[in-house]
Amino acid sequence: METRILEKLNEIERDKNIEILFAVESGSRAWGFASPNSDYDIRFVYKHKADWYLNLWEQKDTIEFMTEDELDGSGWDIRKALKLLSKSNPALLDWIYSPIVYKKSGTFLDEIKMVAQKNFNPVAGFFHYHSMNKNFEESLGSNQMTLKSYFYAIRTALCAHWIYKKGTIPPVDFRKLYSLIDSESATLLDELILLKSKHIEKSNESIDLRLLALAKRIIAENNKAKNQLKNTKSNPEDFNKLFRKQFGVLDLEVKIENLSLLIESKSVTSYGAQLGEVYCGIFDRNHTQDDFKTIIQKLYKNELIDNQKIDKETFETISYEKARNILISSIIKECKYGEHYMKWHEAEQLADVFLNNFKDIETIYCNSIWEKVSLRESVHPKELELTACNNISWNYWDDYGLFVVSRTQIGVIWLGDEG
Repeated sequence: METRILEKLNEIERDKNIEILFAVESGSRAWGFASPNSDYDIRFVYKHKADWYLNLWEQKDTIEFMTEDELDGSGWDIRKALKLLSKSNPALLDWIYSPIVYKKSGTFLDEIKMVAQKNFNPVAGFFHYHSMNKNFEESLGSNQMTLKSYFYAIRTALCAHWIYKKGTIPPVDFRKLYSLIDSESATLLDELILLKSKHIEKSNESIDLRLLALAKRIIAENNKAKNQLKNTKSNPEDFNKLFRKQFGVLDLEVKIENLSLLIESKSVTSYGAQLGEVYCGIFDRNHTQDDFKTIIQKLYKNELIDNQKIDKETFETISYEKARNILISSIIKECKYGEHYMKWHEAEQLADVFLNNFKDIETIYCNSIWEKVSLRESVHPKELELTACNNISWNYWDDYGLFVVSRTQIGVIWLGDEG
């Protein structure tokens, strides 16, 4: 079924000209107590091209679909989603923390989780679940109660109780809520989950009286605690930053001394191994001696670079635009092998963090040979590919970098690759 779901999501992306940022399973399958006839509740957040948002008139910000093979889909535009998340919308929080992820784009899902955690309002979350109890509580122990209605009652009660007790976003996986109850109740619930997995959604199989008492007791405790929760306000700028980032607007607060660490933090292979090291430094230029001698003296104790192998003949002089393109391509190269971990506009802005420190640049040196990508299809049209380099580092074979010389400063940005 997952293949069918991905096919449908890809079809929607093509037909609607959107990018799905993440798509997950919601409802009973995500909660962990599905029945044989449970639908697949697919939920997703998407974005349009940037021009779509430059419109005076309100446009439809949801996408819904229903297929004959039990796929029930619903998606929200990123702007709608982030506005709702700023109010700690529980439905969206269920999507974000679903244990079943069908599709995700880049790091958006991880980033929206951090924003959600930072801005969670316990009052909003608690009253959402507690108010839902009102509908389900009435059916407890009655002829109208089904396995489905009981699980909805106990889950919403436990989610509200989790927020009251811990003040954090409740887990989506139902069994992770068991830390709030005794072991006997947990065992009884596991038995009921097994029973539900064998019967249709609206089955009215009998439910142990102890489980009915458990739900009623938790709802009563929640009702007593409802005025004890702390109301908090979200920070609108957190949501603005995440929204702007999806369209190439990064709110970079990066100091030059932290740039290498920021690049290295993304420098991983698809199997999680770090590729190399990055060095970034800017220092005063010594006008009384050759620039390369100044560089060697400044980097003498740096373990990444073998100063004995640095000489002017190893480097070529390049233009500012070419240097910028090389640096952007270098950062992207450091951050992907086999797939891209950084987009062009992100690497572009990181490169500018380094280059914008210089005024009146006189010369830029590069030790690598670069060319336009020709052997493979490039994700970024301007990207260059490293085809040869000189071994200057002690521990790295494929290492390369730039020396930027201005009237008063010399800057070095060096990327070491284990070859």
